[in-house]
Amino acid sequence: MGTGLGVGAKSATHRPMTQRAKHPAIAALTRPLVGHLGLAELSVLALIGLFLALIGAFDSDQIDLDRRLAYWIFVLVAGGACGGAIEPWLERWPLLANRPWLRAPVLVLAMAAPSTVIVMFTAVALYSGHASFKSLVRLYPQVTIICIPLVAMAWTARRALRPATPAPTPPEAAPPPLLREKLPPRLARARLLAVQAEDHYLRVHTDAGDALLLMRFADALQALEAMDGLQTHRSWWVARSAVEEALWRRGRGDLVLVGGLTAPVSRGYAAAVRAIDWA
Repeated sequence: MGTGLGVGAKSATHRPMTQRAKHPAIAALTRPLVGHLGLAELSVLALIGLFLALIGAFDSDQIDLDRRLAYWIFVLVAGGACGGAIEPWLERWPLLANRPWLRAPVLVLAMAAPSTVIVMFTAVALYSGHASFKSLVRLYPQVTIICIPLVAMAWTARRALRPATPAPTPPEAAPPPLLREKLPPRLARARLLAVQAEDHYLRVHTDAGDALLLMRFADALQALEAMDGLQTHRSWWVARSAVEEALWRRGRGDLVLVGGLTAPVSRGYAAAVRAIDWA
């Protein structure tokens, strides 16, 4: 088992388990803050507010620039935040979930309602105006018109910075050839969950059952090099996609796998296991 420990130390870190990391600036811009809305979309809204303030849109040029800037930037960012909070809720509706062409106009109409309230009370606070139900009714169509390009621009910014991710590839199911040729056909076709060393034997766990093979654990680790998995213990290797839950206690742990199987995590491998990107 001495050789197995040496190979295992390599196996715990030499696995294709991490995706290519985003540039920190892109990660910060695309990190959701309100619903799906991230800093990128909110920044776009703030810039639009700056532009509307500078040109004095909707006769706002009659007001001093400071209050104009505060008004337009605040109402656009706050209104966009309302849309960001509403959008995930709309996506839970079966009718809208996979129909962005239908979800977009519904989102515009829905976000315009709280945005109208924000516009009216911001105007009251900055310009000493008067709030009334008639004002809300009069403002709602205007705010709705403004929300249309806002949603389009926010979605365009999101698409540019968060390109559609390809469909995830199915997890590597079958055991590697070295193990597969020793397994009965039913298990050779099954999904590999874990490999466990038992003295001079190897217990191969699959979702169709397990089998005991005469093989060194070190040889098995070498065969598993190309698999998406990790060594968690001197006598355990686990497929990453098989892990459902990680339980920790006093520097050690257990990984609960598909089907209820539990694989131990020893102190020597705990740090490497904790650092894994499970996505």
